[in-house]
Amino acid sequence: MELKQLRKKLKKTQEEVANELRIKKQNYQNYELGKREPDIETLCKLAKYFNCSLDELVGIKKESPELTERNTLLNKINLLTEIECHKLNIFADGLISNRSDNKKERTLRLIKEIENEGEE
Repeated sequence: MELKQLRKKLKKTQEEVANELRIKKQNYQNYELGKREPDIETLCKLAKYFNCSLDELVGIKKESPELTERNTLLNKINLLTEIECHKLNIFADGLISNRSDNKKERTLRLIKEIENEGEE
């Protein structure tokens, strides 16, 4: 759980959080240390207190739509044959040459990142 980070953002002590939530300090400490899991009622109290979602509270990170789209594209590229990759490369070069310098630079940087991932 991300309790410690959330608490630190509010500049609160463990004791302050426990008191404000009306739970035992020892229980709260154990939640932060991962020695004990809060029940659903306490999870909801914690999420409300820290003004966050339950996902954020328990450390579930959602991928940004941009990252999801990029990963989908990478998966599709990995399925291409060598000839298809060559055709795609020519097509991409054409797209890049018609872009503004700023967008061209960003696209080239992204292509470089993708090429580097393929080498790993």
